[in-house]
Amino acid sequence: MRTELEERRAPLLNDVIFHYVFAHEAGINCLKTLVNTVLEASGFRVVQQIQIRNPFNLGEFAEGKQSVIDIRARDSDGRWFNIEVQNLPHSGFFSRTLYYWATTYSHQLIVGDRYTELDPTFGIHFIGFPLLPKPWPLHAHVELRMPQFKDRFLTDQLSLEYLDFSQLSSFTFGDILDNKLLSLMYFLMHKGRSEDTHMAEIEKKYPELNEINTRFKKALHDDSVWIEAERREKFARDQIAIRQYAEEEGIEKGKDLGRTEVLSQMVTNMRSQGFSWEQISAISGRSIKELTQLPGTSKDLDS
Repeated sequence: MRTELEERRAPLLNDVIFHYVFAHEAGINCLKTLVNTVLEASGFRVVQQIQIRNPFNLGEFAEGKQSVIDIRARDSDGRWFNIEVQNLPHSGFFSRTLYYWATTYSHQLIVGDRYTELDPTFGIHFIGFPLLPKPWPLHAHVELRMPQFKDRFLTDQLSLEYLDFSQLSSFTFGDILDNKLLSLMYFLMHKGRSEDTHMAEIEKKYPELNEINTRFKKALHDDSVWIEAERREKFARDQIAIRQYAEEEGIEKGKDLGRTEVLSQMVTNMRSQGFSWEQISAISGRSIKELTQLPGTSKDLDS
């Protein structure tokens, strides 16, 4: 008979589990594997040593924060890294990634520092949805170049890496196994979701993933981490249900067609169902101020 610990299941991409594995000092080699696999795929030199600048803090999750900052790290060469996982489509996602890149980049300087002291900053974004209509690569490397000189960098200070889990299904397992980046993405996507016979093959070919697997198992065996991970999974399922409800009720159609009356009716219906203004705002892509000014909507705000 399987014990309670053996029955515990949560995906590696769960916010809490992911941070426990990759943003904890005990998992520094896991973070190096993650970052270096992406850097190698884009032709950059790998990290030799790396320091986590915002270590895992279970309290941030336990306090009920639904959005915990990306993993932020710096390597021994001075390069900065923001690493995140975003499973659900997010309005303004491109702008958000640029904003966080700019925040990390600009915060390197203090009064009196020279601009020449700024170090390259990378954004590494694992996503579960296509950013643009096809054709869109599974791994999109974004940098600043001069259009007149396609082979010339404008600067090496900005690099954004977008890695799309949703496109893994277009590859055969043989293709995945032969490519380290694809294998890492397959491992991240499937670990903890279901029993998968391919995992053993991937871990055998890429033994550096074994340490990630060990940290993952420790997360499931930590009662406090497990409880919070379960809570986050419930929240994620609720968010998906809310999006589906909105689509069925026509909010997205109303927004796309500019039909204010449709949006107003849907907001009223969702408020009557107990949805918060923050939830409706995230789904509709409208600010809370805009929503509360729609004709016929209640002006009451959540306490």
